Amino acid sequence: MRISRFTPLLLCVLFSVSAAPATADTVFLNEATFVSAAGPLTLESFEALAPSAIVASVDVDGFTISTTTPALQVRNTPLLGSFATHGTQFVRWDSTTVGFVRFTFDTPVNRFGLTLTDAFDGAVVRTLTFTTSGGSIFTLSGNNGDGSSRFWGLIADNPFTVITISSSFPDGIGMDGVLYGNAQVSPVPEPTSLLLLAMGTVGLLAKVKRWKQQ
Repeated sequence: MRISRFTPLLLCVLFSVSAAPATADTVFLNEATFVSAAGPLTLESFEALAPSAIVASVDVDGFTISTTTPALQVRNTPLLGSFATHGTQFVRWDSTTVGFVRFTFDTPVNRFGLTLTDAFDGAVVRTLTFTTSGGSIFTLSGNNGDGSSRFWGLIADNPFTVITISSSFPDGIGMDGVLYGNAQVSPVPEPTSLLLLAMGTVGLLAKVKRWKQQ
């Protein structure tokens, strides 16, 4: 097989184009910023559900919220500092009964966010830990006072079907305005890839120019 004198340069260009993109998990603490960055999202505000007794799971179109024993309640009235933030209804998680709650999605997602109420009341700092089935672990801490609300959102490298939220302190926590989706990430070439592409292109053009002059 005859190898062209341009082959090494062409391989350099092809390698640079196919190099892996640089990505990273990104956490958001502001809902508007998260929505702007995340692309298409589905919002679940629990408005279509009927208020419930305390149960072990809450099912909506797209995902299920569950605990190992009954600790969840769909509510349309505030309770002890927890309240609705996206309409009139919310899901209250009693972490005094179960120290973690699990969101299980019907299909993989790589965008997730929600608003939490009364999660960080009291004088001591409290921590929530978010763990995805894709292998990512994050924490959110604070002592914002009774009846406060906090947003937490994630754009993840690896899609996941489960995210578990664990609480360091027993309390009642409101959950509302769940945002989720699976937008495709546009690859961003690494600096090394761009340098290889530039070097290969310049070298190839120089070779072609000299060849034409012969």
